[in-house]
Amino acid sequence: MKGILGILFIVCGACADTFVLSQEPQTHNQIGFVEGNSYPLQTQDFRLGAYNENFALYIISQTLQDFIEGKNLESTDKIRIIRTKNGFISTRSDSNSYYTSNNKTNLYAQIAPKTYALKAVKPDILVIENFSKDIIENSCVLIRSNVFIRNASRSEIILDWNKNYARDSQNIVFSLECDTNTQETL
Repeated sequence: MKGILGILFIVCGACADTFVLSQEPQTHNQIGFVEGNSYPLQTQDFRLGAYNENFALYIISQTLQDFIEGKNLESTDKIRIIRTKNGFISTRSDSNSYYTSNNKTNLYAQIAPKTYALKAVKPDILVIENFSKDIIENSCVLIRSNVFIRNASRSEIILDWNKNYARDSQNIVFSLECDTNTQETL
């Protein structure tokens, strides 16, 4: 479980979706949850630069700093995702997604935004894991989320979409989601 929670994710529009799909449950009875918020990055909010041997996101604006600290989240896009072994459902303020398959497929990966993990090294510096020039060339959102796993006791599950399934302790992770796909091919 620590390995799954230790992986961070980043994507612009479906970052959290991509992260959850990339994780294979250890058993058929695990359900992955992502609850969080997204912040559309503007050039006045940050700058990209070197940090030791990595690229990092340097926070400039107070609005972005407040988002990182979990302040004023009610004004940002809320993300909720539930993932099972066969698919996921994702809701955001401006879009809803549903994916299911009993077969191994890369269809979702072909159309999904790219996600990059972020690691906070200082309150105003987030190191970008697996940096790519796609981050510079495309629009991105910063994702602040709580990612967790629950075990299901049955093979059939009914979940209340409005219920908060998070434990008291939060596993807050940050990621960068960048929309790198110019075409959707289905």
